[in-house]
Amino acid sequence: MKRGFQAGLQQGLIRATLRLLQTRFGEDALRLQPRLNQIESIEQLEALTAEAALAPSLEAFEQKLG
Repeated sequence: MKRGFQAGLQQGLIRATLRLLQTRFGEDALRLQPRLNQIESIEQLEALTAEAALAPSLEAFEQKLG
């Protein structure tokens, strides 16, 4: 059950991050979805969601992805 909860939380954070990026920087942000989908750490996804709200550009956000 815990695994299902974590997977749901992970997908929710990915969706929220993509929505933020798409709203701020346009449809080009969707190209980052495969990279975000590879991240399993909830803490890292939470940090990236915050970064999506603050990043000055899509390229700056992409650098945070590594």
